Amino acid sequence: GYCSMASAQQGLDSGPALVLDAFATRQFDPAQKHRCTHIPADPDHLMSVINEAYEERVKNGEDPLQEGYAPFCKHLFVPNPVSGLAANELEITQENEHLIRSRYSARTDKELPVLSRYFPRSSVTAPQAAFLDVILYSREQ
Repeated sequence: GYCSMASAQQGLDSGPALVLDAFATRQFDPAQKHRCTHIPADPDHLMSVINEAYEERVKNGEDPLQEGYAPFCKHLFVPNPVSGLAANELEITQENEHLIRSRYSARTDKELPVLSRYFPRSSVTAPQAAFLDVILYSREQ
């Protein structure tokens, strides 16, 4: 399973390759658990680990980034370094299908609500995430 971490940005030339955007800092705040995936880790340490993985792939001649939904969005998949971080996806099976709920929701007041399906956290146990999906946006975005 994967866990997504949104809004890291490609850094400035003089600093780390990837930096944490202010929008993503809420994912490290336990008080925001109800709004987004909570990442129980120190953000500076996690960004250091993510940058190391990125730089290692670049050094090995790989393009570490995968295409996103738009030209300004990319994905970096790294093995999950965070203990206790649950996957935010779960396979739908005959045994759990009856637990699925749906609702319209928007991340901000400016977005149109979209229909989503989900399992209530209290009704399922998600496994530890195997990978972290770091979603990268260009600085211009």
